[in-house]
Formats: sequence, C-alpha cells, structure tokens
Amino acid sequence: MAGEVSKHLDRAKRFLEKNRVEDAIEAYLAVLDEAPQHQEATQALGDLYARMDQPDRAAVYYGMLFDLLVDPKDETKALAIYNRFLRVGRGQQPPERIARYAFLQQRQNHPDEAIEQYTKAAELFATANREEDALFCWERIAQLDPENLARQMRLAEAAERLGKNALAARAFLRAGQLASASGASADALHLLGRAYKLAPQERSVGLLYAQANLQSGNAVRAASLLESFAASENDAAFLATYSDALMRSGNLEKARELLERLLREKNEGITQLFELADRYVAASQDQKATEILLSLKRRMFADKRQNDFVTLMDAVGAKHPQSQAVLEFWASLHNELNRESQYFEVLIKLFDVYLTSGNVKKAAESLERLVDIDAYDYRNHARSPGAIACPQQRGRPAAAGPGRFDRADGDFLAVFTAEQSAGAAAKNRGDVSRRRRAERAAVQSLPVGQLVAAGAAKAKDGSRCDAARSGRTCCCACSSCY
Repeated sequence: MAGEVSKHLDRAKRFLEKNRVEDAIEAYLAVLDEAPQHQEATQALGDLYARMDQPDRAAVYYGMLFDLLVDPKDETKALAIYNRFLRVGRGQQPPERIARYAFLQQRQNHPDEAIEQYTKAAELFATANREEDALFCWERIAQLDPENLARQMRLAEAAERLGKNALAARAFLRAGQLASASGASADALHLLGRAYKLAPQERSVGLLYAQANLQSGNAVRAASLLESFAASENDAAFLATYSDALMRSGNLEKARELLERLLREKNEGITQLFELADRYVAASQDQKATEILLSLKRRMFADKRQNDFVTLMDAVGAKHPQSQAVLEFWASLHNELNRESQYFEVLIKLFDVYLTSGNVKKAAESLERLVDIDAYDYRNHARSPGAIACPQQRGRPAAAGPGRFDRADGDFLAVFTAEQSAGAAAKNRGDVSRRRRAERAAVQSLPVGQLVAAGAAKAKDGSRCDAARSGRTCCCACSSCY
C-alpha cells in the first residue's frame, strides 16, 4: 500500500510540473483511496480546487484537513486552515467541525470567539435533534461565561430535559446565586428550589436554599432543610446558618447548643451568641441571657478583646433598658473596666428600673453611686427626693405605711437644703474628697421610703404644686411642675 501511495504522489507531482491540474487531482484522489488520512494529498486537493475556482469542493478537502490536524493537536495550523478557508466559506460546516473549532479557540484563550462558535454548533445540533451534543456545547458556554444568568438557565433546562439531574442542579444553583446577587430574591428562591428538587442530597444545594428561605423570612423551612445535614456537619458557615434558622424559628435551646459548640471548637459564632442573648431577653429569659453573656465575657477577655465585648454588650443593653439582669451585668462591666461615664449612664437606667419595681434599697444604692461619680450632674438632682416629691405631694398619705415614710416636711426640706449647701461649700474649698463625703452623708440621711411613697402618689395624682400654679418658682424643681 505504501508503494502505491508513493507512485500516485510522484504522478501527481509530474502532472503539476506540466500544469495538468485535472490529472494531478486524479492522482491525489487515488492517494486518498489508498490512505484516507493522508494530509499532503488532502491539502493538495484543497489547494488545487481553490486554484480552479471551485471553493465548495476546496472547502470539502480543507475541512477534512482541519479534522486531521485537530487530532494530532497541531492546533496552530488547524486554526489557520479554518480561519482562511472554512469560516467564511460558502457552505455550512457540520456542527461537529464547528464545535472542534470552538474548542481550539477556547484552548487558545479566545472565550468570545469560542462562545460564538459553540452557540452556532449547539443550535445546529438542536435542529438535528441531537440533544446530547447540544448539551455538551451549552455546558462549555456556561463554563466560559459563568456570570451569565440566561446561559446558566439554558444549560439547566437542557440538562433537566435529558435527565441529567446533577448537571441541571448545578446550573440551577449557579443561576440562583446570580439572581440573588442581582437583588432578585424571589427568583433566586425559585431557582434554588428547583435545584434542591433535583438534588436534595447535595449539601451545598440545601445550604444555599436554606439561606434563601431565611432571607425571605421562612426560618422554619430553612431549619428543616438543614436538619438532615446537621448531625455530621462541622463547617462553621453551615452551623452559623443553621443556628440562625433555629433562633428565628424560636428554638433557642438548640441554637444555644450549636453556637456554644461552634465557639468551643472553632472559636467562632460570637456575634450570633450575642444575638441569642438578645432573643432570650426578648423572650423574658433574662437569666439564660446573662449566662451566655458571662461565658462570652470570660472567653473574649481571655483573648484580650475587651473593647469588642464592650461594643457588642452596649448594643444588647441599649435594646433592653427595662431588663434588670441585663442592666446589672452591663453596669458591672463598665465598673470593672473603670469607664465612669458609661457606668454613670447605665446606673441612671438601673435606678429607674429599681424604683419602678419598688426595690428601695437598690435604688438608694444606685443613687449613692451616681452621686459618688458626679454629684453635680443635673440628672442626680432630678432623681433626688426634693425634685421628685414637691411640698403638696409630700402632704399626701404615704402608700408604704408608717416608719421612715412619715418624716415631717420641714425636716425633709432641711436635709435637702443641707445636702446642697454641703456640696457647694466643699466645691468652693476645692476639696473633692470632703465634698463627696458630705454629700454621701446627706443622701444617706434622706428618707428613701418617703421618696418611693411620694413617687407613687405623684403617679396617682399628676397635679402641679401650689407654687407652680400660682406662677412662683417651685422650691423643689420637680418634673411634674415643669
């Protein structure tokens, strides 16, 4: 066979020397009869037909040559042949050849050209009802342009029609991510739901679908989606999402178990634990909230993250100004860190909570600490007995009974005046320590029971005192008069 091929090649060359083109073509065709993969003869036939101005026939042999060059990976020459003779030829190239050309463009890092040719090939395959081959092209296109939602959708739907559930699920998953990134939450939820329907056993699909449900407000559904994966899961992102779903759906105890495990094993989930404490307080479980806060304090202080803890704690405390347990923990934190201004602000809230709940002893202690920190803050005066109980109110019967509650008005005002005079004298002398001792002695001598009784009477009858009604200056500057 090799001998016959050589003879035909020699004949073809002699014919070309005599410019007998048609005879040379016959000789080259005879070569292809003996060796169909012969590159020299194939290229020569393409060149000769082009020379004879027969582009359609030339394209046939150039196409055959392109196919031969692709296989041994002579990509540069193959691309040159296709670009010169086949891409703009009169005849339509078969979709297989177009797909091969697209693949070469992809390997040459020409993604736009590759996408164009893959698209052309896919449409031709689809027209010929060759869905598997079309799916191959759609998959390549989606890989080349992963940020295009329409192309991901086309791949997903084609794969779903052919029963390629894993491929379809991945494409729907990617489409859902793109929809979510663009702000189309409803579309993202729908697409991720289709992905989950095709591959419910895939953890990544379940996680993203659960996150979409969380964003849409369906925390119960999100928790149920993740429950089947939770037993063997140690990934921090998964556990954080699952605990978030549990918290939002009201399962605080299980969320606490997960988050404490996450903190213990991965040293993560601190922000979520603060949110859990917030939810415990909202559910009137203040004791559990303070347990979590104390645990976090120990952990973060050990890691030298006091400032971070204070910032997060301030956010929780600001949300719950009526929670005695939270305020006490918050106040002790600032006191421990010697942050007097913050401690003062929390003590003011704590004083009001104690007074509202009738805890006279704690209210008095809070007021004493407030005076120790800053005796001249106007809010201390607003909380002093003289400011809260004006003369007319003090004349009313005390609701708490006899004893320290029935002190005479004259004595009450005398003590209040003594407090102000002692503080002013100490300030003028510049002796801070003497000023504080004098004021502390004055506050301790005040009838705290009368303070609470007067406050209760004022709440029952909000009338203004005689001095204020007559247009004169009120001696006590009480809040009910101004």
